[in-house]
Amino acid sequence: MSVDYEEAKNLQQKLSEDDSFSGRLEDFRRLRQLWQGKYWELGESDTNSVSSVFRDMVSENNVSPELKLVNNLLQQVCVKYQTFLSSVPMIRVFSDIEPEGNTQKARNDANLKERYLYGLWGQRPQSMNKILNTAAWYLPLFGDCFIGIFPNPETNTPMPFIRSPENAYPVPNYSDGTLEKVVFRWDITEEVARASFGSEIVDKGSGGGQRSRFHVGRTKDQGTFEVLEYSDKTQFKRWVNGVEVNGVVHNYGFNLFDQIGFIQVPDSPWNHGAVEQLVGMVEMGNALLSLSFQAVLENVFPTMFLINPMKMPEELNLGPGGVVPLNEGGDVKWVSPPTQALQAQLQMLNNNEQNIKQGANMPDVSFGQSDASVITGRAVNELQGAGTGSVIEMVQGTSLGESLVSWNEKAIFLGQTMFKDDDAHLFGLIPDSGIDLNPKQFSLNIKGKELKGSVRNEIVFSPHTNAQQKVVQGLQMAGAGLVSKKWQRDQVGIPDNAAMEEEIISETINDAVLQGVVQAIIEGGQAGDAEGVAEAERQAIGLLQGRTQPETPSAGGAPPMGGPPLPGGPPLPGGPPLPGGPPLPGGPPGLPPMGGPQPAGPMGEGQPLDIGQQGGLIEDDGGPILLQDAIAVLQQAEVTGRVWLIGEIVQVGQTSGEIEIGVTEPSDRQVLVSAAPEFRGRMEFRVIGTEPDEPSVEVTPGADTEPTGMDQDPFAEEDEELVPGMGDF
Repeated sequence: MSVDYEEAKNLQQKLSEDDSFSGRLEDFRRLRQLWQGKYWELGESDTNSVSSVFRDMVSENNVSPELKLVNNLLQQVCVKYQTFLSSVPMIRVFSDIEPEGNTQKARNDANLKERYLYGLWGQRPQSMNKILNTAAWYLPLFGDCFIGIFPNPETNTPMPFIRSPENAYPVPNYSDGTLEKVVFRWDITEEVARASFGSEIVDKGSGGGQRSRFHVGRTKDQGTFEVLEYSDKTQFKRWVNGVEVNGVVHNYGFNLFDQIGFIQVPDSPWNHGAVEQLVGMVEMGNALLSLSFQAVLENVFPTMFLINPMKMPEELNLGPGGVVPLNEGGDVKWVSPPTQALQAQLQMLNNNEQNIKQGANMPDVSFGQSDASVITGRAVNELQGAGTGSVIEMVQGTSLGESLVSWNEKAIFLGQTMFKDDDAHLFGLIPDSGIDLNPKQFSLNIKGKELKGSVRNEIVFSPHTNAQQKVVQGLQMAGAGLVSKKWQRDQVGIPDNAAMEEEIISETINDAVLQGVVQAIIEGGQAGDAEGVAEAERQAIGLLQGRTQPETPSAGGAPPMGGPPLPGGPPLPGGPPLPGGPPLPGGPPGLPPMGGPQPAGPMGEGQPLDIGQQGGLIEDDGGPILLQDAIAVLQQAEVTGRVWLIGEIVQVGQTSGEIEIGVTEPSDRQVLVSAAPEFRGRMEFRVIGTEPDEPSVEVTPGADTEPTGMDQDPFAEEDEELVPGMGDF
């Protein structure tokens, strides 16, 4: 049976008359103001406030502190809990047992549902990261919040949203612990109502729509409008100004909302937070702090009493070293507060602060404080886990995690039923472990009917670990052979594993060259071979600078360098090792030797080529690189994927800066660097999935090198210069 506005409003008003609801909603209002530090403002009107003592006594004894200070420990504790509870957990979707024993199909179905959920969690603007951060603000302060799911017809996906307990009237089902029905009511301004729901809705409700005996939508402030939401296990409805704006009778058998609690209170519609029991102690601390500060001021600037003021001069010199002349019969007395009690008051403040933190299960170590002179990171974690950690695990395990599992089940069910034949385009991040710093990115195009099997899943919250702990864990697991080096690099924040491997290879070669040349210089110097030492040093420096053609060796110079291959690569051509030294390791496949015969080219065997000749080697002198020269060199590389030249060199026909190269296979970057060492240091790679959508030239071996995506061929002759004022101009 569909619920109308009259029935939903009746239920809300009936619940608001119950003391358990009206009093609780007033507590929420007060807690929000206390979180903002409005202790003294509330004391002016609240009869239960500690600061109200001064309001009642000020008329007779004037004991109210003149400067009212606030040390808002309540807000500090809530913010700490918010940081711990905002982390997004991992999702695990169970594999269904196939009757035919096709376990691989069951795993594939589970993986697809898992990606689907991660994609829903990553949607904007209501991502699950934002939802959890909002819930982590409500829970420690109020003790409750409500997370809901709603089908979004624009994206064909379910979306999460959250509601504050300040506006809620929940009706729990005490037999199974679920939320039977819930009503939300709050007020919005007329401007917000028109912007969110349209002027037609606002005008209809205030004028042309049906008016109810509840004075539809109008509150005491005639500039605000009422928003009312109702949800139970069969339907969801929303009214603005008495007019229905959203509604669906789904008959799913479950409520679209789940209530999340911080500290569960059995057999009660409301739960409790971490700080509401400590409000009085925080108020007492603020009062004592303000009075102590006033005592210090009065001690520094004591009150002066004049005895027989008629005997005083017209002006009193009260500065340091001042002299005050007094007539006979006159005197001055200074009255100071009892400062001997100040130390006891400060000790009372410290004890009160410790009691507040202990009551909130938030020890000093959670605020970066410890009395120990030497303490290890493990000890800090143990101290924190003894209080804060156990509470967080309880909230995540029994309430927050269960609500997220329920939300995931509803999301899969809505996808399988409501969006069965609709396309959904999702993207997100999926972690490999609970401590992933760089999760894998993915995109997904899916129809709801592709979600096969059950909706079973679980949520796994990750322990908080810092970068140093991740490095140590990675080293320990790598030592046991459990993880790869790539995984270790990912966890410490190195985003490009292939680029790091290239740097390691380059540094290894450079270290070997430097080690060999130093050894050759030492042993050559001992043997008195000055020319050999100079030649070895010159060739090593040339290799470090990226030079592939040695300068003309002097007579009697040292033979070229050569040596055994790197693991997995062919030996480098060349001569014997440096004089008196060990053989140098060779370079990666495709690196030309420092000396000896050169590959044949159009200019003849063994001759280097100029920069303008195609098919040969080019020595980079820092000047412009022509497009046809870059094509000739890069097409000789034996790559596994496809390669394009893009950027300035294609658009202009040459470049004096970086050569931008797009590749489909990341492993081809090292192959191209090895095949074109003359461009080393000037190649900038970009991994792309398909053909570039900008001007480009494909340099894959055997591909057509005609530029694409351009209005003009860079190889063509320049057009005749246009004269200003002509039609083509």
